[in-house]
Amino acid sequence: MVNSTTIRNVQWNGEKYLCGGIANVATVPEYRCHGFSRHLLRTAISKMEKEKFHYSLLNSLPNRQSHYAALDWEKTESPNVSVVLNDGSLSIQQSASWKPFTIPANNTLLDIYSKCPRPLQLDRSQSYVQHWVGWNWKTTSSVLYEIQEKGYAVLSMLDEKHKERGVCVSEWRAIDYEIEKHLLEAAVVELARRGGKLIEFSTLPQYVDKKLFEQFGTVTIRQSKSMIRNISLSTTQYEQVKELYRLGQAVYWPADYF
Repeated sequence: MVNSTTIRNVQWNGEKYLCGGIANVATVPEYRCHGFSRHLLRTAISKMEKEKFHYSLLNSLPNRQSHYAALDWEKTESPNVSVVLNDGSLSIQQSASWKPFTIPANNTLLDIYSKCPRPLQLDRSQSYVQHWVGWNWKTTSSVLYEIQEKGYAVLSMLDEKHKERGVCVSEWRAIDYEIEKHLLEAAVVELARRGGKLIEFSTLPQYVDKKLFEQFGTVTIRQSKSMIRNISLSTTQYEQVKELYRLGQAVYWPADYF
């Protein structure tokens, strides 16, 4: 049996909060259906309550959500966006230099990430970017476009077997409206240049109206499979947190997968 809870600081309204990320709940086959994993989860809840965590997040497949719901985790409604490009996307006048991900020597990605945080943004360290976020990006053959000190976008590619599923703009950070619009358009142009038609965005924009996506093509908005549990927030605060995720203002970037 294995259970791992990661300790993550998040920012909200100028205050720091503690989020407990449930990274792994695993039981070897011969010991399943004996209540062991729920025992591990109850132990994790007790630990988070004792250490004064504020809330907890986890990822779960749809057929496993009832397992966590029995212990008061509930589904969040964070939006994911898919766009099937139209021919007009090819006419966007945009230029960008996409490169395979490497850790910049001057820590610029972390500086940009931290500069204009979204609500409930998970804190990162340079070591975390290099050894965890960077590892996630490399395993998805991600390419990076960076505008010095102003923004960046990460385009996660899929292998030949799954290329019909398109690509995903798995993360982007920008200091303002113009930079964010530029980054999103640049991602669409890059996909079109590669001959693709389907692009996904892991959340909604921070500054740009989501109607921008409609200019790219046919839009579908789906809900993510993350789950959330209150630990010590007031009822009002907890409802506000859930609403921030539901509206796509708060985001749990794929590279922060616990």
